[in-house]
Amino acid sequence: MKIDMTSVVLAKVRQQADRCSFFVADDEDEQMDDDCVRSCYNCGLRRWLPAGFECGKALGERNE
Repeated sequence: MKIDMTSVVLAKVRQQADRCSFFVADDEDEQMDDDCVRSCYNCGLRRWLPAGFECGKALGERNE
């Protein structure tokens, strides 16, 4: 799987994660964005798909 790590995409996933109240840092060895911890690429709730990932915040909402 090829992950889009262009600067535009990184900025968007970092901004989104910064605003997300469900963000949970994934295990360090599972994180993809080495320059920023709070990034959707580093969230423990994201689920990888063949073409990218999906946000698993709905799972977090059900567990509250």
